[in-house]
Amino acid sequence: MIRGIRIRTLNFVMIAVSCVLYVLLIAATIHVSRSYTDVHTSMDDYIGCEQSDTLLTEGSAYLTEQVRLYVVTLDPQCIENYVIEANATRRREKALEQLQVHHDSEEAYQFLVEALENSNDLMVREIHAMRLAAQAIGQDLSELPEAVRTVQLSGNELSLTPDEQLSRAREMVFGDAYQASKALITGNVEYSLGTIHSATHQEMLHSAEELERTMSQQRVLISVLFVESLITFILIILLIVKPLQIYVNCIKEDKMMEIVGSYEFKYLALTYNDISFDSRTISISKSYQRLNGKDMITEPKTPKSNRVANIPQFLAEELKEYTGMLYGIMADDRIFHCTKSYMTSEMLRGIKATGVKKVRLHDLRHSHASLLVELGFTPLEIAERLGHEKIETTLNTYSHLYPNKQAQLADRLDGEFTKEGRGL
Repeated sequence: MIRGIRIRTLNFVMIAVSCVLYVLLIAATIHVSRSYTDVHTSMDDYIGCEQSDTLLTEGSAYLTEQVRLYVVTLDPQCIENYVIEANATRRREKALEQLQVHHDSEEAYQFLVEALENSNDLMVREIHAMRLAAQAIGQDLSELPEAVRTVQLSGNELSLTPDEQLSRAREMVFGDAYQASKALITGNVEYSLGTIHSATHQEMLHSAEELERTMSQQRVLISVLFVESLITFILIILLIVKPLQIYVNCIKEDKMMEIVGSYEFKYLALTYNDISFDSRTISISKSYQRLNGKDMITEPKTPKSNRVANIPQFLAEELKEYTGMLYGIMADDRIFHCTKSYMTSEMLRGIKATGVKKVRLHDLRHSHASLLVELGFTPLEIAERLGHEKIETTLNTYSHLYPNKQAQLADRLDGEFTKEGRGL
């Protein structure tokens, strides 16, 4: 039986392994891309949250700055800047909107809401201080923004002198109560930022770990793919390239091919070696049959059936002439492209045309054995040529052909005796 790795099987296995590795590698690459996107998104969210906190802090600080500048410098432009920030620029409100976009932490959002509410409460105090300062300097109320103009001063405040009113206004935006409110706003912003920093840091760590793990898997898959490619290359050399070199040398040197390489190359060598025109031998190493419409090449039935048979010169010449007429025949091709049923029908046609006794196709084997018996070959020689496992098989099958040989044996002994008698 021919043993070896089949190139077709190896090809399918390697293609399947490569496809699996490539699919896994593509999946890992996609995962790496997603993990990188997650890391990038987490960083963007963190930056966006910091910007939101900064925006709220800056907006609140700007309002404080403008109200303090007004009560100190009494510059009307400060009131205008204050109103623009509070009603148009609205950095504090935008900070909350951005936070909702970049982070979904309810706790962080609540801290900023409280900071905004405290800032709004502080605005009431700041607007009241600006209205009191405007009253102190006798500024035309019609020139003031509506939010400042509509503030109602108490009777106590109106009874104060301008200097006292101005001093009260400054106390309202510089005093301890004001500073305590500002500290509360700053505290809420810091709590919000801390919560966001902690949550985002955990997300970034998780994304970074996932990215590292996926990249490690990707490196492993690339390494496995490299090893698989290397194994494929080595197998190609061992099973295909090297056997081809050996076969070419055998053909050049007119030698029997070495049985090396893959299953197909071993089969090729055995098929090529089946007929040797120089040594006039036929190697019987395979059995052909057709099952379910498919050609099947199997091993012979018994070990003794696997043999090399010598053929006469005329048969070797006829086979060489016949194979020379076959166009494009390959070393692993069958030289007789006919089935048992076709040969049987052709035999029957010839028997009918010639009128000879009807025999089966297998009976030609018995005819050959009968001829060998008639030519005087021993049962052992005939058994070896027919591929019988035991010589008893040959004797039991063809013993009926040997009785007349006993008479021939007696005649030959008689002839030898006669020659001896004459010699005396």
